[in-house]
Amino acid sequence: MFKTTRQFFNNTFFIKWKQENLLFFYGISFFLGILFQITHYWVLLFLFPLFCFDERPKKNLFLMLLLFCLGHCHTHFFYTHPNKSTWGNGIFHISTLKESTLFNQGYLYKGKFLTFSDKDTTYKNIFCSIYLKKDRKKADCDYQLSGKLKLTLSGTYIFKPQKWQAIDKSYSFAEKRFQLKKQLDNYLQKVIEDKSVQNFLKAIISGDIDNQLMQFAFAKTGLSYLLVISGLHFNMIVMFLSILLSPLNYYVRTWLLLILVNLYFFFVGSSPPVERAYITISLILLGHILSRQYYSLNALGFALFYQTILNPLIVTDVGFQLSYLCCITIFLLYPTIVKGKTISKTCAQKFLIYLKKSFVFSLSVNIVLLPVILYYFHKFPLMAFIYNTIFPHFIIITIFLFLLGLLIYPIYAPLSLLINHLNNYYTYHLLNMIYFPPAPLMFYIRVQNITPIFILLFLIFIFFLAVFLKRKKENVTNYMSYF
Repeated sequence: MFKTTRQFFNNTFFIKWKQENLLFFYGISFFLGILFQITHYWVLLFLFPLFCFDERPKKNLFLMLLLFCLGHCHTHFFYTHPNKSTWGNGIFHISTLKESTLFNQGYLYKGKFLTFSDKDTTYKNIFCSIYLKKDRKKADCDYQLSGKLKLTLSGTYIFKPQKWQAIDKSYSFAEKRFQLKKQLDNYLQKVIEDKSVQNFLKAIISGDIDNQLMQFAFAKTGLSYLLVISGLHFNMIVMFLSILLSPLNYYVRTWLLLILVNLYFFFVGSSPPVERAYITISLILLGHILSRQYYSLNALGFALFYQTILNPLIVTDVGFQLSYLCCITIFLLYPTIVKGKTISKTCAQKFLIYLKKSFVFSLSVNIVLLPVILYYFHKFPLMAFIYNTIFPHFIIITIFLFLLGLLIYPIYAPLSLLINHLNNYYTYHLLNMIYFPPAPLMFYIRVQNITPIFILLFLIFIFFLAVFLKRKKENVTNYMSYF
């Protein structure tokens, strides 16, 4: 069996494919080192021989093991956390601030303690949240805080401050970002009549979700990812801006797109899916500027390395895991199971082919994510296969109409109000279909318990299957090229 595996990976196709995507494998190695430090699953050590069969196995094995060890040591030495609730003080850097309306009006601060000391130990880089019901503190600097650091059942930290002291010559963009999002909120209240539509547009443009009922409805239909800023939102905004800037020179247009993408990232703020989407989109644009070939998996590997070196504990975030698994499925598995361009004569045929590809896309992504979703949430809505085929395309129309209305508003406000009124009507009925799905479709796969080892073995199997299908598809393509 080992010999058969070695022969498979020594195949010329796999060697060439691996050399083209080395950054992806290096990023995975660093990620596995961090995961091993956190989980202590020894099975992770046996993944390396699966990826190191090529013309120079020793060199690649050494580099991957080095990155594995670096990830392990980086997490061990620079991210030390208490294993229970404790009292102490430390320097807190604010990354995001938003209004919280879950129970009562208040403010939610997210950031990290650069250092935190209790009576026994000094810890580093503790990510936590702070909730204030009143007396909002400005989020434009770092603070020296004292109080209680509470460890929750989910493994995250909540800090209950007793004393705030601003630190001179420190700065945070969280306050500016908070004010910009307030302006967006005021704009939506002015141009959109329905409150639920306002909340939905605020969520898909800024990433701030205020309505718990909306979160529940989208989770019930398997569309929760649409409320989180990700590649879909970045791609839609880049597409809209590309059309807008199309009269300009190619390089001028690409530079402007890169600048505008950075501004949008500054506006939205940092979160695992946002950072991943921002890095991959920026690398695509830089590739166009530098006239370099772009490999999707390499960009994903670079984003993985960058995010995990800044915050190794991000690997435990559910959004981070689902975001990367979704992207790997799109880049690796989906192209191997969908057919290439099909010649069709009528619009009806083109529509059916497009609908078929959308369903295959939804099916492949949801099958890969299924064990992870069941592990965390213990249920999966079967209607997600249908809703994920259709609704993302409808949401794109909502985003397009919002951006069009926003662009025209300073130029000719009445036309902008008309577009936003149309968007309000359209999105209101769209949300109703999500809030009230057909009863016959409301079936769930329910599982009490899934082990992490099962998920790991399942993902390894999916990886082998994708590589095998990719190799088979390329062999068929090469064979057909002779005719």
